[in-house]
Amino acid sequence: GKIGVWNEQEVEFSLYLFRGNFGAMWFISIIPQGMKPGTKKDIDFYKAPVCLKHGRLEQSDFPPERTWTITMKGHGVDPPPTIIWTS
Repeated sequence: GKIGVWNEQEVEFSLYLFRGNFGAMWFISIIPQGMKPGTKKDIDFYKAPVCLKHGRLEQSDFPPERTWTITMKGHGVDPPPTIIWTS
């Protein structure tokens, strides 16, 4: 996670892959302390689809760089983030 400030409070933002009954999706969210990601108690900001390769889910541990959108809960703001990996 990444520590930041939201609503004047220090919080941890998490980037995670959620696998549900209807497929997989990447999220940037605040996960309540002691909870697992992917519940209705998450504060979701952005989501991004898992990359497809030849019609199948690409087996990648990395989220996409640019296909992020604001979630229906509307906590994110435009423009959505760009994810950049460095080593």
